[in-house]
Amino acid sequence: MGNPVVHFEVGSADHQRLVAFYAALFGWGLREVSEGYTLIDTCGGGGLNGGVGRSNTGEPWATFYVEVDDLQGTLERAEALGGAREYGPSPVDDHTETGAFRDPAGNRFGVYRHGPH
Repeated sequence: MGNPVVHFEVGSADHQRLVAFYAALFGWGLREVSEGYTLIDTCGGGGLNGGVGRSNTGEPWATFYVEVDDLQGTLERAEALGGAREYGPSPVDDHTETGAFRDPAGNRFGVYRHGPH
């Protein structure tokens, strides 16, 4: 299996402002799933969807998520190659887990693993 990019996120201190911006700019479908987080449906029929979240630090950020078979192993490899783990593995639901790391330049990358339903 390759490792496709499967999700993206953007955030800021005022995430509702970003929600309104992307809805107006691209016509994306948006669904608030919790206070401070809104899922994005790009309505493109292809490509990938994402989310807009509130920044805990007030700083803007952007992350994309790569699907992997072995989340723990990927995080460990990232650390061995000079990256720094941010979090994870963390469960999302009963068949999905996520994690994130910073690459050696400080860019944030997320990883997802989808297990069987």
